[in-house]
Amino acid sequence: MSIKWGLLGPVTLSSQRRTRTLGLGATVRLFNEKAVPGLGGLWFAKPLLLALLGIRVAERLRDEGKSLSNIQAANAVEALACWLAFTKNDWQSDARLQGINTLPRDIEELTFKKAAQRSFYVTQPMRLGTVQALPALGLVSQKNSRFNSYSCKESSPFDSEKSLGETFIEEATAEFRPNKLSVLEFLTQWARGDRQAAGTQRKLREALSPLEPLPEEARYLLRNRLRQGDGGGRRKNILAWAEEIRQGRPCPTWDNRPECIDEDHWRDLKAGAYFFALQAAANTALESMETYIARQEKPCLSLDEKLPEEVEDTLNTLREKASDCQKLGEYDGLERAEANAFIRECLQADPCLRASSLVKRDGRVLYLDGNAVCPGPAFDWDNIRGKESANDGNAVRPDPASDASLPDPGDENEEDTLFPPNISFRVNNLYRLYLDLRGELDQYLHPEEGK
Repeated sequence: MSIKWGLLGPVTLSSQRRTRTLGLGATVRLFNEKAVPGLGGLWFAKPLLLALLGIRVAERLRDEGKSLSNIQAANAVEALACWLAFTKNDWQSDARLQGINTLPRDIEELTFKKAAQRSFYVTQPMRLGTVQALPALGLVSQKNSRFNSYSCKESSPFDSEKSLGETFIEEATAEFRPNKLSVLEFLTQWARGDRQAAGTQRKLREALSPLEPLPEEARYLLRNRLRQGDGGGRRKNILAWAEEIRQGRPCPTWDNRPECIDEDHWRDLKAGAYFFALQAAANTALESMETYIARQEKPCLSLDEKLPEEVEDTLNTLREKASDCQKLGEYDGLERAEANAFIRECLQADPCLRASSLVKRDGRVLYLDGNAVCPGPAFDWDNIRGKESANDGNAVRPDPASDASLPDPGDENEEDTLFPPNISFRVNNLYRLYLDLRGELDQYLHPEEGK
């Protein structure tokens, strides 16, 4: 299974969060931002609409004197959208839907009060993937980076021109009239408690369902916004690259830059990819230590003795990846100190010193007791001992603190060969978004269905 850094959120155990930042969060954030600015975790378009509808509903109710946060409203709208989609597709899983194990299957109508409960839906909704994209695309104004501060109302009470966010909502929902109301008005009444949403409401489902593409007018608006605003130039580069790939042009190597990507952008993409490869090698080395320790009668790994071959092999691979990074030269900019310090640690000649540096950076799954590597509070004994006989569903994951993002449609798919290895996950995500805005995402995700 390939590891896509910055893509998966941390797994939570009953006592400790099994996360592995390795102190590299700022570096990962910056490399992803340089690759595709402003995208965050967005990989298809519908979450933008659901988030904006939630923000607008919350604004309307607050104007009426009611207490409702953007997060509460947006989470409820998203939960409703997924519930409606599941009732239509007979509860079949899909990468664009969340809550298959938490949403109720035995109800015919859903109230806002129920949908807005924290325990009703999921802890990491798709809304998280829109936090950076909404302001970057100009769809909201913001007082700060918090979702609850976002607004998509008119710029002033004296300006009759609608904001871009309101225009997008209208373009995306104009053709749908649930109960002869606009989608926004229906959801506003739903949030007031004046209406219930029924699983049989076709127009509401077609407007909200993540499985349904946006109308062409809304897709056109988003295509233009992706090429404009903050970071629009680099997003435009990747979109042009996506079109070349769609037309069947072969994937270039890191030594063969496509013409649509300028030299500065290519250098940042390549530097990020080499660093992500190093980060993945570090995680592999730590996991090899975990596996070794779990098998020992005395659960520890001494760094005063020759390391087990399987552990030393991963540490040697780590050094090779660090050497690849070093050949590119020292990193510039804000990530320089953090990245270069990590590379130097991974280049140490003694593999025991490399192991010691990694464990010091971890400190939760593994920690150092003198010169011995010991299991930490987040060490998962049962899972690690069962790795050889079962698929790992609770493995420690990197938590680069980069982009709050959506679940990945799959760890292994066609994208592994579309772009050069270890490229930022945002490049793959923008490719999917590009397909979605062409109305081709469903066929891409489900090619076996021949759609």
